[in-house]
Amino acid sequence: MPVTASHSVFAMASAGPSADAVEALLKSKIYFKYGDLHGAFRAFDRSHNGAITLADLRETLKMIFGVEMNETELHKLRDHMDANHDGVIGWSDFVAMLDSTAAKVEPGDSLSPSRVRSEADSMLMLIKTKIDEHFSSLREAFLSIDRDRTGQISRRDFEEVVLNRLLNDQQGVLDNDMREALFRKYDLNTDGVIHYEEFMKVMGSSSEYGLHLDRAFVKGKQV
Repeated sequence: MPVTASHSVFAMASAGPSADAVEALLKSKIYFKYGDLHGAFRAFDRSHNGAITLADLRETLKMIFGVEMNETELHKLRDHMDANHDGVIGWSDFVAMLDSTAAKVEPGDSLSPSRVRSEADSMLMLIKTKIDEHFSSLREAFLSIDRDRTGQISRRDFEEVVLNRLLNDQQGVLDNDMREALFRKYDLNTDGVIHYEEFMKVMGSSSEYGLHLDRAFVKGKQV
């Protein structure tokens, strides 16, 4: 029986959909499903390690979108999304493929200030998520990031602990403009370091992460 237009593209072949078909599906449905790319990335990053593995991709496509791909096409999709070819799909890879604005930016092009601010806002939410996952309180997080024990977080500490470790950006995917924008999100008085009060204020600035503001109290116990 011939396949009509009403049939899903994913029912056309027993071998499963092509990488191109799944990519088109993600681009058309991702905002409807999650509202923003940050929420989508968190959903795909099922292992919660800051990157989407092949297993994460397979499981999320099957559970959330009802799509089962054969291994060849799944690898093609992963390879297409993996812009820096490190074997996993990082945040920058994810945005570059699914954000239509990002797709227009060629490698090496500088981002406009407004674009940097927009991406920095999304990255800030990811940082808050990672801090929440890795530390039992904001006090513990601040002390861990402040490796020199100076009572403030230097730019080097911020990049090494927050960007390179928590965001898993050892490969330097984040460019200098983005790194600077993220640091300035926390350095509210622009004195070149992040004070505890600044750290607490930024971490509690979103209603989604409002509990962070009082995370000196953890699970009913004072830290």
